[in-house]
This record gives sequence, structure tokens and C-alpha cells, in this order.
Amino acid sequence: MKPTKTPTKPSANIAPMNLEGAGAFAGFGPFASMSILAILLLAWTSSGIAPLRDAVAGAVAPSDFATDFVPAARIGRARSSEGSFPLEVALGNAEAVRLGAAPYANVGVPFGAHPPPAVLFVAALVPLGFSGAALAWLVLSLAALASVSWVAARALAVGDTASPGTAGAMMLFLALTIWPPVLHNIEKGQWSLIVAGLLAASWWAFEQRRDRLAGALIAIAAAFKVMPLLVLIAFAGAPAPRRRRVLTGAGTAGVVAVALSAATLGGKAWLAFFQSAPVNTRGWQTGPANTLSIWGALARSLVGGPFARPFVSTGLGTWVARIVWGVAAVGLMAAATRLTLETNNRPVAPGDTEPAPTRSFAAWCVLAVVLGPLSWSHAATLLVLPAALLGGGAPKRERPAVIFDQPPESAGPVGERPIRHLVHRLILVAACVALTIPRMTLFTWAGPVPVSPGRGLLLSTHMAAALAILYLALARRSGSPGSARPPI
Repeated sequence: MKPTKTPTKPSANIAPMNLEGAGAFAGFGPFASMSILAILLLAWTSSGIAPLRDAVAGAVAPSDFATDFVPAARIGRARSSEGSFPLEVALGNAEAVRLGAAPYANVGVPFGAHPPPAVLFVAALVPLGFSGAALAWLVLSLAALASVSWVAARALAVGDTASPGTAGAMMLFLALTIWPPVLHNIEKGQWSLIVAGLLAASWWAFEQRRDRLAGALIAIAAAFKVMPLLVLIAFAGAPAPRRRRVLTGAGTAGVVAVALSAATLGGKAWLAFFQSAPVNTRGWQTGPANTLSIWGALARSLVGGPFARPFVSTGLGTWVARIVWGVAAVGLMAAATRLTLETNNRPVAPGDTEPAPTRSFAAWCVLAVVLGPLSWSHAATLLVLPAALLGGGAPKRERPAVIFDQPPESAGPVGERPIRHLVHRLILVAACVALTIPRMTLFTWAGPVPVSPGRGLLLSTHMAAALAILYLALARRSGSPGSARPPI
């Protein structure tokens, strides 16, 4: 007869191997899981089939994709009498309509506002024609979504298996293809899925100790959309040798991207981009679909514009909005920086490897979304991996007690009180539900444009959900300065 093994507490010298996010998605019983799925379905169907219908129609002729395709098609004649990068809206729309794309909305901004490397990347698709390029863009976007799905499924499966398996990743991929933010990205032909795929691949590369590749992928993502550059800060908490390799990879890729785009489009393309960026922000900052940006919420409430009426129509509102945004940005970045540095200063047991900066990476991914002046609802695709990292399964020996279906006998992951663990799990679930609400539903709630200042706050529902995920990333775990993810 084998002796009965009694559970032992982890040694004080060895950090418990549990997810930094407290395994918020792990351990839900059948009743709770079905309830969550029902609420998600209710949120998804709140606009009927409109998100799916618009995505199918827009996939073959995405309007926003034309703002990169048209300038890319003009690279060889940039010095002609037609003008240089970026284009005026009238000229860009004339070419877009000729190609079969929908015209770009004229709100007093240039035709297209992405960095020059984005235009250069799309130039490789120009020989396919606009329809062929749109199809290729859809394939690339779905490939990027597959990357996000695989890495996120891997994060959710931590503690159960070494690999999530093809079935788990495929199920997540299929679920995400009909998720409203993904449908929005497909409808418009935007960059969010490409950027999310690059960031997911960067996290995977870092876990595989391919540090230069991790840094290079973040730099490439930032070359297409500037704000992902913030995610590079997440690796500042890595040990010095790994940190240097990440920065070396990022610097090399960044220099190559800037040099190639400058050589192809001309040095003035970058100058024109930086000059047009503030104009583009002023034109679209109050846009109803700018649902994830802190600045968008402040602009609708305090600044006003073609899509929103402010609470008070005075020039003072703009300065108040800038001050509030500045204080919020500094405070949030300071908190994320502190978390990042705590990762670097965390003691490591002899013979063990350093913990991955899971919560730090999740926090900076969220900040790259909410601190951007224009963060449309499709940018929520960048939050899939952070949510998975924070809500992944805890190792079996630290599996949280099942919620709702059986009362917990003890705390969830080591060092965390059951009530706090429950609250964190419910916050993450609520955030995912809020992000699932289609932007059309938010438009209905807010009323016709220009939206009133009170109802206009409802357009920032997605932003509130993103900030909830950020809170979970920054929240201290009781009993330790920061819990560690399983060693990599």
C-alpha cells in the first residue's frame, strides 16, 4: 500500500509557477461557462447580422485599404503633376473610384495617414490590381489572426499541456473570425489584424528565446502603426543580455524599414507623414468608431467636432482635454514602467530561469491601444493576446476552484484570496463581453451625429473594457511584488 502524499506548500525560495493574470478564464464550471457564452452571444447579436454582412461586402472592396493602395500604385510617378505623398482627398478618391473602391470620407484630412513603410508594403500587392490585392490582404489578415489564435490558445492552455493542440487553436480562430472587431477590420481592410499578428509572433519569439526576432517584429509593427512601439518597453524588464538582443533586433529592423521607405518614396514622405498626422487626428478624433482611445473620449466630451458636441463649447475645453490626457498617459505609463522594472528585479531561484514579463507585455499592449489618438474598434484585436495571457489556465497543481458550480474550499492561485480572484475573473469576463458589443450597437446607444456629450460617453464602452484589462495587468497580487509566469 502506497503512503498517502500530503500537499506541501511551495518553498519560500522558489516562486510559485502560476500565470501572472491569476488564471481568470480557468476553472469555470459548466453553468458559469454556458452563462458567459450566452452573454457573449447576446452582445454579439445586439446589431443583428449587420457586422457580418458589412464584413462580407467590404472584404472585396475595403475602403480604408484603398488609402494605402492608391499611394502605393503611384510610387513610380510620385514626381508627376498629380502631386506627392500624401494625396489630397479629391485626387485619392478619383483614383479609388476608378479602381473600384469606395471613396474616402472627406472630413478635411489627407487621403491616407499611415507611415510610409505601410504604403511600401502594400506596393508589393499593386501588380495584382485592386481586387486581387484586396483578396491577398484578406488572406494576410486571416493568417495574422491565425497567429494570434495559436499564441493566445497556447497562453490559455498553460499548465494543461505543453501545446494547445491544433483543435484548440482552430476553435479559437473560428470564434475570432466572427468577432465584431475582426469583422470591422476585414470590412475596412485595416492594419489591426496584421499588427496584432506581429505582436503575437513577437511574444512567441521571446518565449522561444529568439530575442532579436522578437524586437524586430515589434519594430515592423510600429513601422505600420506607430503606437505598437510602446510594447518594446515591456522587454526593458528582461535581464540585460536579453534586453540588448531585443533592442538590437528592433533597431536593425527599424532602420531598414525607414531607409527602404525613404529610398522608395523619398525623404519627404516621412516629413509629410508627421505633418499630416495632427491634421488627421483633428479630423477623426470625435469619430463614433474611435471607441478605444482615451483621447477620443475626451475630444468628444470637451473638444467637439463634426461627430460630437462637447459639454461646453469653449476653447478652454481643448486645453482641459490635453491636460487630462497628459496626466492619464503619464500616470498609466509610470505604473506600467514600475511593473516592468519589478519583473527585472524579481529574485530568481538558483538553477531556475527568469520569468516571462507576461503582465508587463499585456499592459504595454493595452497602452498601445488606449493612448493612441485614433483607436477604432477593430484595434480591439490587439487585446486578444493580453486577455489570454491574463486569463490563461493555471498549472494543475494550482488550479483555481470552480466558480458558481461548487464552493471553493481554498484560495485560487497561491497567495491570492478567493474573493479577489473571483473579482478579477469577473472583470476580465466583463471586459471581453464589452469588447464584443459591435460598434453599430454603440452608435445606436449614442444617437445620431453629432452625438450629445452625455450619450457620447457610451461610445467609449470599448475603452472602459480595455482599461479594465489594463487594471488586471497592473494589479498587485497579494503576498508578492508580482507573480511570475512559468519560466521560459
